[in-house]
Formats: sequence, structure tokens, C-alpha cells
Amino acid sequence: LITNPQIVNGGQTAFTLAHLLETGENEKNFENKEVLTKFITISDGDDRLDLIDKVSGATNNQTPVNISDRRSNDKKLVDLQRYFFDKYGLLLERKRGEFYDSRRKQLVLDNDILDREILMRLLLVYRGEVARARSAGIETLFKNYRLDDIDKDKLFKLIAIYRIVDSLEGRSRDQKERYHTDKWGNGLKYGKLAITFAIFKLSNDIS
Repeated sequence: LITNPQIVNGGQTAFTLAHLLETGENEKNFENKEVLTKFITISDGDDRLDLIDKVSGATNNQTPVNISDRRSNDKKLVDLQRYFFDKYGLLLERKRGEFYDSRRKQLVLDNDILDREILMRLLLVYRGEVARARSAGIETLFKNYRLDDIDKDKLFKLIAIYRIVDSLEGRSRDQKERYHTDKWGNGLKYGKLAITFAIFKLSNDIS
């Protein structure tokens, strides 16, 4: 009996096989095929994230699990995901491709989903660290984020402001048309996070 299983390496393989099986494409390709699987059990006292890191490094040095995937099981991040969905209907994508199937089946829209990297950058904006939010790499973002001292509703407000600012950017290849530089200069091109923070700060001061 397997309880609370998690794939450490091979997630993409598992998803691809499940997708092919579900859609009924090339079912004959599954005949007489096997996938080598190793089960590693952990006890209640084990550090799950530390174990995932070690197992990943030991079993597959060429494609290690990146830090953003390891952090996806952080209980505080799971709780934040649940809070945003229960109260606001927002889907925080903790894991890569978490809502791929739902998108494919058009059960959810792109606008319903918040990318985890955007969340990490906005956590820095929330604390006024705008320059760092724009320049930090993914490894840095997921190594040092903090969720203990945030007001979840204010964070959602910040997210909502960012999404409005982001929606102003066009999709044209022409830089002038895309960023509306004739109206707002280079604000949308280089300063979306700064604009977001300014609006957020002013709105909090007014309220």
C-alpha cells in the first residue's frame, strides 16, 4: 500500500505516459513495455525537502530537481495556495505543469493561474525590495523567500495590481506599440514591478 507518493525524478515521463493512456493515443505502444521504478520510503521524522534533494542528486545527476520544484511542497506555500483558491478562486501554480491538463481541457483559464516565479518576485515587492525582485535569479528567489510575516489579503491585493499593470502590455513585436512608450515611456518595459509597488503603497496609505 502506497500512501502520499511523490515523484522525485521522472515526473515528465509519468505525465506523458498518463496523457497518452488517457487520450487513447497509440495504446498498442504500451504492450510489453515496462518502466523501472524505485520506491524510497521515509519516516515521519525525516526532512522531506532534504531527502528529495539527496535522492535527486544520487539518482540522476544530469537532470537534478531544481530548487523551485523542491520548494513546491513547502507547507506554507501549500497553505497559501489553498487560501488563495478558497477565498479568491486564484490558482497558484506551485509545481511546473500542475494545471496543464486543466488548461488543455479548458477547465481553467490562464488568467485563473498565478505563476510561482511571479509570486516570488511579488513577495520581494511586498517588502519594498523592488530592484531585487526584478534582478534576482530563480535560485535566489526560491532559496530565501519568507511567508511568515505576510498579510495574505494584502499580498493578493498586490498580485491583483500587478496583473492589471501587466495587462497593459501589448503583444505586438513592435516595441513602441507593445510597451506604449509614447504614453508611458519605458515604465512597462523596465518598471512593471516598481509601478506595482507604487500603486500598492499609495493604496495602503490612502486606506
